[in-house]
Amino acid sequence: IVKHGLTSEFERIAGEVLALDGSFEMLCSRGSDVWFIPKAWVVLLPENSIAWTHLKRRVSIALWFVRETDNKLALIFERCAMDDPKLRVECAAQLKSAGFKLGQQALSPDAKYSRFFRETCQVNDLNEEKEVQYAIEKLLIKAKEQLPKVETVLRTVFQTRAKR
Repeated sequence: IVKHGLTSEFERIAGEVLALDGSFEMLCSRGSDVWFIPKAWVVLLPENSIAWTHLKRRVSIALWFVRETDNKLALIFERCAMDDPKLRVECAAQLKSAGFKLGQQALSPDAKYSRFFRETCQVNDLNEEKEVQYAIEKLLIKAKEQLPKVETVLRTVFQTRAKR
């Protein structure tokens, strides 16, 4: 998708799909990537990130669409460094227990970024609006299948800790 001005068609389409869905809050849009979280997570996620300075909230777990170079669109769930390394390890362990793929490095207090879910969708023509929209909608369906597991982990890790 060709960039026009400061935004791209990919950005615009992803933003429209998220807005029409209504259950997500956009955190950042940067041409080839669009970051967001479910609105339900706003009350669950503390603003404890020490890595993602480009997001409008300092959350340490986010979802993002990215336009890749090989005519693929990807959806990624990722965690970044938190102001409390022990909490980050606890969160990683809970995500792994919930069935997400995390390597041993993700369980280290020094780990900075850990992707724990990735899904891609091939697009024949990144300049074809309907095709890009279909791919983003398809990826969003895949995301929604995983969100309840992530939300359970967030409730366990962050709400339980707040009550201690």
